[in-house]
Amino acid sequence: MQFIVNFLLTIVCLLLFACTLGSKGTGELKKNLDQYYQSSGVVHYFLSELPDWANYSETGKCVRSIRVKYVHMKNMMESFNLEYNQLIHFQYQFNKDYQMLSQFYENKNLFLKNEESLFYDVLDKIKSGIYAFHKPKFERVNLIWIDPLLNSDDFNRQLEKVFARPEMLLGHPVVISMCKDHYAITEVLKKTKLDKYDVRIIPAEMFSIFLEDGKRDFSFSVNLKGMFSAEQKIYLYTPMKVAPKEIIGNFKLEPL
Repeated sequence: MQFIVNFLLTIVCLLLFACTLGSKGTGELKKNLDQYYQSSGVVHYFLSELPDWANYSETGKCVRSIRVKYVHMKNMMESFNLEYNQLIHFQYQFNKDYQMLSQFYENKNLFLKNEESLFYDVLDKIKSGIYAFHKPKFERVNLIWIDPLLNSDDFNRQLEKVFARPEMLLGHPVVISMCKDHYAITEVLKKTKLDKYDVRIIPAEMFSIFLEDGKRDFSFSVNLKGMFSAEQKIYLYTPMKVAPKEIIGNFKLEPL
């Protein structure tokens, strides 16, 4: 009889403990589950994040300044009827906005629910033709690939020397990088006071493993078609005698 009483008392205590624990944790658990189930759908439109060892550009000889959230372009094309040019702008805008908003989060990561909200907000912008990259109006475009200069001891000075060339006044300057993100490039331009030239930026966030037709490639690249008009003359400033395979388009090479 005493055994039965003790057994029942033990059961009651366990139930009371479980209820107490539940009242403390249910709210947070429900919040996390709501965020997960409301946001899991957009995961379908992104690739897995690159590990640290792979977050590197062999051609640029540089480590990417952020972990880019790469868009699964094929899935986006099929679901939203978007073209390649729209999707590289989407990827750029999404990462740019994500990085800005993440500053207000303790671990620099948005809640999944907020990430989903951002996804559709950026999608609306792209469908409305609102892009972070604004097409230059000059007939000549000076496309400056900065990655080869990054490892130099006087990177800022080297960049200033490029901008000081006489031909720079004949066209609109555009900085392109396989490794530096929008904010990293913006900071360099401000520090060197080169932002006064209204420099346009093609950052690491615009590179993708997907090609124009939605097929996967073996390396990251960006196709400039659609970013500039057919009438514009593009001059790519690079130390290489041939254009890097990651930059696709019609342009003339100029020594960096």
